[in-house]
Amino acid sequence: RRYESRGGGSDTAALNLLYTPSLPSLINGRLFWIDEGSIPALRKREYGYDLLPVPYVPWNDATAEPRIAYVLVALDRVGDPRPVTSTGILPNLGYVDLCRAGARSVSSEFEEFFLETSFTNEGSSLREYLDSLEQQGD
Repeated sequence: RRYESRGGGSDTAALNLLYTPSLPSLINGRLFWIDEGSIPALRKREYGYDLLPVPYVPWNDATAEPRIAYVLVALDRVGDPRPVTSTGILPNLGYVDLCRAGARSVSSEFEEFFLETSFTNEGSSLREYLDSLEQQGD
């Protein structure tokens, strides 16, 4: 386990992508360039994830010509001996902190966009989920 649980063991989820071929769908994230020789090690480390193509435009230039990037997506696989998806877990806060720091390194607006457009398996935005945790702590 790369990140410690802070929520009694139910918060073990990394963020996943709900992959859809729907044109109006969108994702947000950081774009990293890696060389082809690094892909086998990445695939081995990220067991259960597929690399799937998605069109992208830069955050600060929505009118740019779309290009193709690849994202890691954990798909549900019936009978997988090492399942990587579950609907019974919540976001790992250490991992969320790491993702927020990455988003914040782009801009505070990008971090807010990330929080509003990332969702728990229960359908709450990440912003709503974190706000509810703060309220429980009061």
